[in-house]
Amino acid sequence: MAHHGWVPVLDPRTLTPTALKSPFGRLFPASQQTYDSLAISLLAGAKGPIEQGGKAVKPANPAGFTFFGQFIDHDLTEFRVVGENLSLIPQNPTIGQRQRVLEDGEPTSTNGRIPTLDLDCVYGLLGVVEPDLFHADGQFRMRADQKDILRDPRLYRNGRLIADPRNDENKIVVQIHILFERLHNQIHSSKPGSAAEKAPGGRAFEETRRTVQNVYRRIVLHDYLPRIVQEPHINAVLDKLERGETFYQAMNRRARAAFRQAFPRYETLGLEREVQPEGLIAMPVEFAHAVFRLGAHAASVRLCHECRPRLSAVRLGHGSAR
Repeated sequence: MAHHGWVPVLDPRTLTPTALKSPFGRLFPASQQTYDSLAISLLAGAKGPIEQGGKAVKPANPAGFTFFGQFIDHDLTEFRVVGENLSLIPQNPTIGQRQRVLEDGEPTSTNGRIPTLDLDCVYGLLGVVEPDLFHADGQFRMRADQKDILRDPRLYRNGRLIADPRNDENKIVVQIHILFERLHNQIHSSKPGSAAEKAPGGRAFEETRRTVQNVYRRIVLHDYLPRIVQEPHINAVLDKLERGETFYQAMNRRARAAFRQAFPRYETLGLEREVQPEGLIAMPVEFAHAVFRLGAHAASVRLCHECRPRLSAVRLGHGSAR
């Protein structure tokens, strides 16, 4: 299994021109952030609220939504270390070292995902379709019964054919991943078009991908989100978004301004062909590395721990989508 903070790529240098398509940003200025090691230890340590032991508490939502939240996390964010001249370094960050994001200048970290709910953890990194995942007719390459991804350590990096190996961390998340691949295949099989149009990147293929993305977005917006956020809070945020008053929009304005300020240097790296400041969308580090990751993973680990005796009594094929 790959380290959770990064996903190996065939050649990290090939992503360098798009390393800042989706930079990290800050909702709050770095000067306002303090780190209290005692508070963190009390939160995550023994007898803390994240401790696995103790009396099981029935979750307010069906357990599957916890793992769906983990899948969403993988679709929105993935930590990448940035080296000199925006080269991507396939490693985890140095423990205890404060990372710089785009608005800090000379970034040391960037996001490996585009936070627009576009299923790039299924289709390919940074919104770019990975052709190796598909047959020539635009269908996802899967096991013949479509109940698992292809696995062969001799043929595929990490031993499996999957855009984001983190989606294969446990049997539940990989089933969610497989369901979206199967949905794509089902829709695409009846899509009219020439061989070129149905091939990865073709017109018909992109239509299928947009359909699957829209299904996914509707699930997130109308089913998942109302389960974890109360409706008045959702409406309040939507109202502020319409008025341009959110911390998120202010963060994106700072990120775009930082990109424009440094653009002459980035232009020499070929970024003018790939990234336009107006379309730059930042991911808040406070969300990616704290709020969502902490909640989703703490809950999923606990649920796996509590459900293990029951799961062991059931014969499940790895990655079964039933």
